[in-house]
Amino acid sequence: MLPSHIRQRVINGYQHIMARPFVRVWVVLVIVHFIVQIALQGVTLKDNKQAKNTTSLCLSLVQTPVGLSLLEDDNLSMCNGIPGYNNVTCILISSAREPSPLPSLNDTDAKALMGFDLDLDDIHTIILSGSEHFVTSRCVLSLQWIYDVFRDNVAEDVATICFQFWLLIVSLLAVLQDSIPHLAVCIASHVLDVGWAGFRIKSTITLRQNYYKLVVDGACGGKDLLGNWWDQRLAHAAPLFGTNVITLILLGALSVILFRRYAKINFSRIGVSPPITRMYKIALAFSAFLQLAAFFTIIAAGMWIDRISCGAITSLVGNIRAYQATFFVLAAIIAPWVISGWWAVFREVKWAFVLFAVLHAFLLPLWPTMFASTVYRYIFRTWSFFACVSITSYLFVLATTIMAVICRLHFGRGLGHFW
Repeated sequence: MLPSHIRQRVINGYQHIMARPFVRVWVVLVIVHFIVQIALQGVTLKDNKQAKNTTSLCLSLVQTPVGLSLLEDDNLSMCNGIPGYNNVTCILISSAREPSPLPSLNDTDAKALMGFDLDLDDIHTIILSGSEHFVTSRCVLSLQWIYDVFRDNVAEDVATICFQFWLLIVSLLAVLQDSIPHLAVCIASHVLDVGWAGFRIKSTITLRQNYYKLVVDGACGGKDLLGNWWDQRLAHAAPLFGTNVITLILLGALSVILFRRYAKINFSRIGVSPPITRMYKIALAFSAFLQLAAFFTIIAAGMWIDRISCGAITSLVGNIRAYQATFFVLAAIIAPWVISGWWAVFREVKWAFVLFAVLHAFLLPLWPTMFASTVYRYIFRTWSFFACVSITSYLFVLATTIMAVICRLHFGRGLGHFW
């Protein structure tokens, strides 16, 4: 049994939703979209895990040297450090360009520096989906690059699933609280969702082209170890994009109706005073940016920690404990940062703004400082999703900073009286 006050809140929320036809449609659409997205995203996650496991099984056939694989300018190479820095050796695994400026796997000196101790023409037997395949060591080494991509794709799928749960909560709060900031956050999030779903289709097509060009037709001599996986992956990605587009259009139309209603409700609370109305609009913008910044910051930080905590790149991160500690501190202060920020701006509470400013002083320089790390710059350059989330996160943090300063300069003009 739920406590009586919680049960009463649930009843009030249900009555609030059922009293308005457009709100009922909104809630149904949001819940249906959530269920469909979780189902489709779960299928995509399964696809990427299958590809990751297949390539991992192939890589277990040989003792691959510790190093980073890199695809650049139609050259697939492996390096014993972050490419582009002193004392880092890279050797060519496969190339679609002739000639290539990199030393090949036949270069004895380069192989010694990289720690290669295997015959590239050795034949290995592997059974995939009940079929027996014979692959060379060169073919196996070429799979390290795409294995890293699939591992990153799994992390992207997990982040996207978390995003769907967060989006569901924000969408429901928008109508339960008649909240314009939540409404704005919801629509902005759906726009980002559509953009990323479309980009993933494009990136999958590009990845397939590079795989066939450099792995299948290059290092593996025409042997395709992934079979029809690519067609299956694209077939599952298309519905994700389609449902996101349809949902954005429908929710966009509904949000216009709801915005007009919520604006009438909220602005009637503060009267028609132009200065107060202007301040309230700025506070609403601050609230929207604050929520978006909080979510994308924690997701970007989580992806960064996950990336450096596994795989060959871990050995190149000298201060991984410090990065992990920073992440836990960040996770701990996000909630107080959001709460103190909202309380300070809407209630015009000075001590709450001081607390918000102190926490914000930790967040604001975080991502620019990370660019001092060569490992961070390498991951940022080679992982599009991480780069996109990180940039989005920082843009929202900057927007929050600007809105917070403007709100603080207008303290004492009466907005707190209405809350």
